[in-house]
Amino acid sequence: MAEVISGKFKKARIYVPKRVNIKPTASVVRRAIFDYLGEWVEDKNVLDLYAGTGALGVEALSRGARAAVFVEIDRRCINSLRRTLNGLRNVNFEIVPLSVFQALPLLTGRKFDLVFLDPPYGMKLVKSTLMEMEECDIVKNNSIIVAEHHKKEIFADRIGIFRLKLQKKYGETVISIFEVGNE
Repeated sequence: MAEVISGKFKKARIYVPKRVNIKPTASVVRRAIFDYLGEWVEDKNVLDLYAGTGALGVEALSRGARAAVFVEIDRRCINSLRRTLNGLRNVNFEIVPLSVFQALPLLTGRKFDLVFLDPPYGMKLVKSTLMEMEECDIVKNNSIIVAEHHKKEIFADRIGIFRLKLQKKYGETVISIFEVGNE
């Protein structure tokens, strides 16, 4: 069973769909991500792409994010995510039941402070997703993007407007943190 690690919803259950090859981001990885982000998450607008169980977006809401938009196409994941979110009080959320590449153009012009990307491993979608995010103008200067991917997916120090700031390995998983800006 997965649960929220910290914040106002600490220990709240994160529902995981049965018979779907999806699992929430490991708690050790989530903890490391949010230790890095710290209190910066408070009052931020969050976008959780390839949301799956929504563990990262839910954790952000628990830690004080203003609102979260979850993009997920799998109906079973959406049902589990809705069940998780409906169990939380006073959260501002939206679920977009489309593929990421269908949803991003619909989000054009909306600005997000924090974006989580956790595409299916092996599909090498991080770079193309970042490029589409830039095209759709959905991030602000200094927005942070947290990408979870397989260690074999390697990036340049800069992808468009996104600057690779930090990478941490957890077994086969790598967390890459990008920042928007010209520095």
